[in-house]
Amino acid sequence: GAAQRCRPGDQGQPASEAAKRLVAARAVQPFEGHPGTFRVRGDHDEYIVRTEPPSCTCPWWQGHAGSRGVCKHLLAVELSRTPAEHR
Repeated sequence: GAAQRCRPGDQGQPASEAAKRLVAARAVQPFEGHPGTFRVRGDHDEYIVRTEPPSCTCPWWQGHAGSRGVCKHLLAVELSRTPAEHR
């Protein structure tokens, strides 16, 4: 399915496109009481994303630990923090 193709490293759309879709779907929410931490509703689950140091609880991040770039959830958090006119 389409949801399977949007992970970084997989065939199909790049993580940046998947991240834009997450932001458009309002899937990125601040984690109350934890500055720099966000909850991101992904295709299959909700993940916890931290910006400093960058990390995500998704399986892709756990498997690659940033060695292949950031996951779409971390990209979505970065996008959500950028004013729309700069995206």
